[in-house]
Amino acid sequence: LHHLHTYITESDDEQLIDKAAKLATTIEAQNLQDNRFSQAYQYINMGNEEQGIEAAREFIKTNPSVWNAWFLLGWGLRRIHRYAEAAEAFEKSADLNDEQPDTFNELAICYMEIDEMGKAHKALQKALSLEPENTKIISNMGILALKTGQNDHARGFFETVLDYDPDDAIAAAYLEHLKK
Repeated sequence: LHHLHTYITESDDEQLIDKAAKLATTIEAQNLQDNRFSQAYQYINMGNEEQGIEAAREFIKTNPSVWNAWFLLGWGLRRIHRYAEAAEAFEKSADLNDEQPDTFNELAICYMEIDEMGKAHKALQKALSLEPENTKIISNMGILALKTGQNDHARGFFETVLDYDPDDAIAAAYLEHLKK
């Protein structure tokens, strides 16, 4: 944050100053410089989900309207297969900011795991409307189609993923599975 403020005061590029000022405002408004937030991310990213979840919950106690924190909590919970709790966290994140495709994609994964296929489909449709060429989302549409017995639809989704990214190993593996 300090570096952003320095850039804002010392730069002469008005367009970049405006972007830096907006970013600084977001960081300050959401209290993202709080050590508990960065600790939560670092713990979860390193595989220490329980510690990350605790740090995220501590951050949320004093910053309940920060969508990123709810996303982080959901991410940690999903990684340790606590899907119903993760879905609740992702739902809260989406309530606070409904323009993040990753939130809806993660929410859909949780819904699939707790056998809420209709909700998973709705979440993936929202994610896809926000980012139509995101191969993770398209791939998850394929997985949902497989889980609901729509193999032809699934094949189409995985082929689409490979059209965008011919090296996508997950889509290739699912297509191979469908051939058997």
